[in-house]
Amino acid sequence: MGAIGISKSKTVPDSGKDWDMKVMDQFKDLEQPTCWRQPQDHATIQCYFRDCAQKSIYAAESKDEGDSFSDPKPIKLE
Repeated sequence: MGAIGISKSKTVPDSGKDWDMKVMDQFKDLEQPTCWRQPQDHATIQCYFRDCAQKSIYAAESKDEGDSFSDPKPIKLE
């Protein structure tokens, strides 16, 4: 099972009650998400993850405030 925490506020919440935990099966083998809202497109949340086997970095995005994400795709690192 994979999960991601989404803040209900515009800033980093002080307590756990201001976070929504989303269980997302497509993230089950991924960890350490780093997510942000795209500055040129505030409707898009972009996330990068590393896989548990430490072989790739994956990218996924949300266009609906984090309710759903695209399937994570490996990105090519050079």
